[in-house]
Amino acid sequence: MSKGKIGVIIEEHFDATEYKRFNEFFPENGYEVKYISHLWGNDSLKFGSNPENDVIEYHVKVTTEVNDRGTEYLREHMKFEDLDEGIVYWYHGIDVNGDREEKIFASEFGDDYDAIPAYEQIYALAGPIQTYRCTGDPHIMEDTEKTIKLFNEFFLIAILMLRL
Repeated sequence: MSKGKIGVIIEEHFDATEYKRFNEFFPENGYEVKYISHLWGNDSLKFGSNPENDVIEYHVKVTTEVNDRGTEYLREHMKFEDLDEGIVYWYHGIDVNGDREEKIFASEFGDDYDAIPAYEQIYALAGPIQTYRCTGDPHIMEDTEKTIKLFNEFFLIAILMLRL
């Protein structure tokens, strides 16, 4: 019985070694691998692996459209937009208790406790940026630019101050 599905965004010229490992590792651990991409209005697209010795070893037929449900979830539940500063930052987590959500802003872990780690802001953009690569959704780019503005105006200042 499958534990669930792992969605792998795939585009033309994918890496054959990664493809082989995904198709071994995830099924061995109980997950179904589902390749997804932006289908550009088609029912399916076929992609080939990077050629090795002028041979394309693997082909993948993709029938699952990348959608922005994951990005929409992040926007609705994890994003805070400071309209005065023109920045976006992302919550560390959410504590869900029934119908109630309590947003957790600062990290609750080890060395980062009660801080806003830069890496968490970067992680928050990782999925949406992959979706943007496939869909070109301008809202994703807007969130990205506002998060970069957060870095430029707040994290960069802190780094420069530490150097003084």
